[in-house]
Amino acid sequence: MKAWFDCEFTDLEAPELLSVGIVVERGDELYVELLDPTLERHASDFVVETVLPMFGAIPGARATSYLELAGRACEFLLSLGGPVQLVFDYETDRQLLEHALMRSAGWPELQARLSWECAPAAAYDSDIGTAAMEDVWRWEEATGLGRHHSLADARALRAACLAVAADQPGD
Repeated sequence: MKAWFDCEFTDLEAPELLSVGIVVERGDELYVELLDPTLERHASDFVVETVLPMFGAIPGARATSYLELAGRACEFLLSLGGPVQLVFDYETDRQLLEHALMRSAGWPELQARLSWECAPAAAYDSDIGTAAMEDVWRWEEATGLGRHHSLADARALRAACLAVAADQPGD
């Protein structure tokens, strides 16, 4: 099963995970955000101005600790059954999610089922992929989310990858 994900984090120089959004091909979703004032104090101005204002928009998404966030992500991925291919568009996102998952109790079982795939460049560098992403972000903005919210960005990445794949010859 394929799942697209995105993470938001404190800053580019010393990234620490703040949230993760995962969208599965069959429609299941997970969004978890970390409520940690210490991390928020280390966040870049961009994150403080753009990302953090969207926190709290999804009921039940708050985790009170890094281990809770990791555990919820791991449980969700294990609940999908079978192999899971996690698709990302930014290597730091992959590293942050993997680091979190490795700290969860279910990691040994999950690790055997997991593979990672970098999204094709066409997903975000082509007219079709870009249009699909923009459509998702426009819809998300109407619901109070938007670009740079990890669930909205995971949904946009999924839409772009599926649009590009559908446009491939022979598909």
